[in-house]
Amino acid sequence: MLQSLRLHDDALRFFRSCLDIRRHLLGNEHILVANAQHSLAKALAITGDFKEAVQVERDAHAFFNSRFGAEDPRTRETAEWLSELTFNAVRSAKLSRAAQEKIRDIASAAANLVPVDRENSSEAKNAKGDLPIDELLKFITGSSSSKPKPKPGRRAKGPKGSRR
Repeated sequence: MLQSLRLHDDALRFFRSCLDIRRHLLGNEHILVANAQHSLAKALAITGDFKEAVQVERDAHAFFNSRFGAEDPRTRETAEWLSELTFNAVRSAKLSRAAQEKIRDIASAAANLVPVDRENSSEAKNAKGDLPIDELLKFITGSSSSKPKPKPGRRAKGPKGSRR
């Protein structure tokens, strides 16, 4: 219910409390504790905490496998979840490591930049950024004031000398 409302932190607190209460009342080796572990692992996966989800799901899978065997549907389901969670945990760790390396590379490149004295450099003397807008537009378009402007009212001739 809480997850469908996107209240994932509240849902995690609920699942953790549920697991703690069941462990306290029933002990670690009870099917309701394993079910709570499985539910908590799913909630952790939704929040992207794959590392903890793998640990919790591993405990649930170990219980179902030891109690009911490898062919039990609960054991197979937790095995599938464990496989998927492990894959996502590895992928998440790789992406995180790659992002950290990229940040380090960017920081290193930024540290190697040399500041430029814009006022005294030769580039600044040839820069057009300080021109008025009209002059800057003329520079960009390549137009100059020496070009003759067409006379108003005259139309260009179309193909074969006919007027359009």
